[in-house]
Amino acid sequence: MKLSAHYLALWVLTLFTCLSKCASNKKLLKDTKNGNKNVIKLTDSNFRNILNPIRDSYVVVYLTATQEDIGCTLCQSLDPEYSTLAESWFKTHPDGLNDPENDEKKGLFFAKADYSEGGNSQVFQHFKASQVPLLYVFAPTDDPDSGINTFQQLNIPTNVAAGDQRIEMLINSFVHYFELKDYKLYKPVDYVSKGITVVSTLLAMFFLHKFSSAVLIFFKSKILWAIVSTAFIIVMCNGYMFNKIRQTPYAGSSNNGVEYFQSGMQSQYAIETQIVSFLYAGLGLAVLLLAKLVPFLSEYYTKKQKQYNAATSSLLATVVLLAIVFFFSSALMYIFRLKYSPYPFKFLK
Repeated sequence: MKLSAHYLALWVLTLFTCLSKCASNKKLLKDTKNGNKNVIKLTDSNFRNILNPIRDSYVVVYLTATQEDIGCTLCQSLDPEYSTLAESWFKTHPDGLNDPENDEKKGLFFAKADYSEGGNSQVFQHFKASQVPLLYVFAPTDDPDSGINTFQQLNIPTNVAAGDQRIEMLINSFVHYFELKDYKLYKPVDYVSKGITVVSTLLAMFFLHKFSSAVLIFFKSKILWAIVSTAFIIVMCNGYMFNKIRQTPYAGSSNNGVEYFQSGMQSQYAIETQIVSFLYAGLGLAVLLLAKLVPFLSEYYTKKQKQYNAATSSLLATVVLLAIVFFFSSALMYIFRLKYSPYPFKFLK
């Protein structure tokens, strides 16, 4: 009888523990579904309740600050990647569990606190977060007294390009750290974008067929092809492909405000391409007008026997266009000196 009572008590304790763990996972799953993109939103009012109970799964906590005036560019680029991490996991694990049939295989849930959203200052104070972004992991535990002070920090890869490459690296790290299976990058199909592409293509084909004669005249224009070719060459020579491949940030920030140019010939901001392309386009247009507009003005007024107007208009046009060439060339040389200080040439300081 004593033996039976002992086994009964042990069975009840085991059942209670299993139910507690099951309830914990169900609660985390419920909080996940109530969040955005399968990520639990941590606030001052709920973070202790979410992280404190008995856990049968890992919980990854992401602390970030995406507010513009804070100026955390890594936070802004990593934020959608963290959402993709969560969505990729729940795509193949809708209940958040690694292997529901194996009790030893723990689950994985994601939580986030964004300082820019407000209402979570106590979260950042608790973790003593003096900088962001941060990744913390709470391991499974059956100790109700463990609290929320037992966690480990995960490394955020910053030496790889933002986007799919960094997400893949984080997934590989999670798979190794949490012993996960069937965890792969999932990118949802953007049906709206595909629909717009199909409709746009059909409309383009319709107008090409409807106005084929006008289109042929348009595409046979030497001036058009000269403009398009020149614009393409200018954009490519100024680092457009470099920006796409390296996924460079649009601009930087410093103590003096926005930073438009990055020193060194092997790095740049995306805005540099726009500024330098504008300067080169202005120079090209000024030279083209010097070659075409000035002779045209002179010939036009000469035919009308207005020699004074011909001389005056040609002189003014030449002076204005040469001034544009001078100032734009000076601006380019100034940029070259910003990028490479020993650059010796300059027109203006």
